[in-house]
Amino acid sequence: MSKKTIKQPSKFWTGTKTVLKTLISNDACVDMKEKPWWGAIIVALLSVAIAVSPYSYYGWKTQGGDILNGSTYGVKEGLISFDEDIAKQSGLTMDVNAETKTLTVAGWETAYPKGYFDYSATFEKEVATTTTDSSSSSTTTYSKTTVTEHRFEVYYFASEGDQFKTDYTNVLTAADLNENATYAISTLFLGTKTFYLVKNPSGATKATAALYGYYDGFTKDFSFKNFVKQNANGVAYGVTADQKNADNNDAYVKSSVATWSDVFTRGYASTVKTNGWIATGIAWAIDVSLIFLMGLMLFLMTRGKSNPYRIYTFWQCQKMGYWAALAPALLALIIGFAWNNSYALFFFLFLYGLRIMWMSMHSLSPNYQEQK
Repeated sequence: MSKKTIKQPSKFWTGTKTVLKTLISNDACVDMKEKPWWGAIIVALLSVAIAVSPYSYYGWKTQGGDILNGSTYGVKEGLISFDEDIAKQSGLTMDVNAETKTLTVAGWETAYPKGYFDYSATFEKEVATTTTDSSSSSTTTYSKTTVTEHRFEVYYFASEGDQFKTDYTNVLTAADLNENATYAISTLFLGTKTFYLVKNPSGATKATAALYGYYDGFTKDFSFKNFVKQNANGVAYGVTADQKNADNNDAYVKSSVATWSDVFTRGYASTVKTNGWIATGIAWAIDVSLIFLMGLMLFLMTRGKSNPYRIYTFWQCQKMGYWAALAPALLALIIGFAWNNSYALFFFLFLYGLRIMWMSMHSLSPNYQEQK
């Protein structure tokens, strides 16, 4: 009579089921206290990487050209007008050297004696009128009126670093050309090493959007004066400023806006990298600290004299906390990408804290042991 050989499940499959079980069972996380320390460390680091990924992904995905999306408060129209105006200034040169990452300008004072380029536009503006009757009751009515206002300005300062920031701050803290005490005109400031675009500002500290960039993202020399016919790479437009008419103006505008969007994206790229590393590092530090603190909390909450789990060491409690972090991290990943990446870190903090509290009140509770 032959004996049947019972095939034992592989260690890999057994380990996989054990790991998967920790995603839904707090008891399984508690049982992991006896597993190797390196497994807990790997799971903790993997959990942090997963939880941080939505926040990091969207941070690295940011592009400077996004500032031209949505309402631009005269920026698009102003930039196109600026391109066409500087192209007509025969004594003006505005060249960016890709190797030195520097903007060199000559003839600016002659072309713009007031120190800036100004774009004005006539448009319908909603105006609020408030009236007060004899009984001191106020009524506000809204109406549209045609106005002509300064919408966009471009300044050039032959400065860099702190001096450049001082130069544009002096402009933003003064009254604007529309006689507003608080500066409120969208403006592009050009310096020798950097540029600063502010959209719909409210003085020097507030704005709908702002962008500080560098001339370090370009591989070819280019001239701003050529933006009426080609982009920063030297690729010609399908329709240039000289060729545009009522029928093809949209194509010209699209090419011009795309050129400036590319300039802002390249100019802001180094800032995106810097901010991305900083934000990712901060997020990692927060989540690593959180996981450690949750393990510490499990240790402290089992120190009661009548708690049978007080036999667990500090390191065993840490391992429980590390293994418990994986499921909240995966949920934070899904929610962060599907809903709102801005709160991905808070999703992990909330979900992880909730699981640790539930674990301490049930799986590590004296009453729970009696029920078992």
